[in-house]
Amino acid sequence: MLIHTICNLVIDLISIISVPLYVLFLGTQLKTILYSATKDTLTPGFTITLLFIGTYDIYYTLVDLSFVELPQWGVAKEWYMQDNQIKGKFVMVSKVMSSPLHVVITLVLAINRYTAVKFPVQYRYVNLL
Repeated sequence: MLIHTICNLVIDLISIISVPLYVLFLGTQLKTILYSATKDTLTPGFTITLLFIGTYDIYYTLVDLSFVELPQWGVAKEWYMQDNQIKGKFVMVSKVMSSPLHVVITLVLAINRYTAVKFPVQYRYVNLL
């Protein structure tokens, strides 16, 4: 039981540390999108996808830490027990949407890479539009 608790604490601390790093990464991606829009150059195809996935991952991490992990640590348990319906909806939506979102994004990336390899001339033409 002690090993399980320590492993959970380490994983939670890594999640907490990774959020600011993820925000910096998303800021860099957003800067790339804005820079390419002002210079009339092509935006890298995966930049918008990475921005979307990253935004959702930060949302998921913050909801998980706020509504799942903090009560397990014993922080403000009374507050979490009151009006739990809306808090439960946040957790449910973030957990239910996590897997389908990543499956769809992976499928889109796989189709993108397949068309780039199978039809390179048409792929280049489509990306130039």
